[in-house]
Amino acid sequence: MSKSTDTNHEADMASELKSLKEDLMAVKQDIHNVTTGALQQGREVASHVKDQAAEQLDQHVKSTRDYVQKNPLTSTLVAAGVGIVAGVLLGRK
Repeated sequence: MSKSTDTNHEADMASELKSLKEDLMAVKQDIHNVTTGALQQGREVASHVKDQAAEQLDQHVKSTRDYVQKNPLTSTLVAAGVGIVAGVLLGRK
């Protein structure tokens, strides 16, 4: 091979390497964009789920409080029964 052919070959390789580097940088940016978007979406979903869970908990607490106020004797007897069962189960060796 002649020097000009070698030079052309080196120039072609350098050009291909430059193109490959640009492609890899574009892929890296695409991966960054996708993962950043997925992370943000995950945060939004988690926040929404947390808000729903807090709302449901508040509803259950209110419902329980209302039931106890309307049925104090029944609530006291149920609590005592649960306490006795828990005591028996925890007291076993």
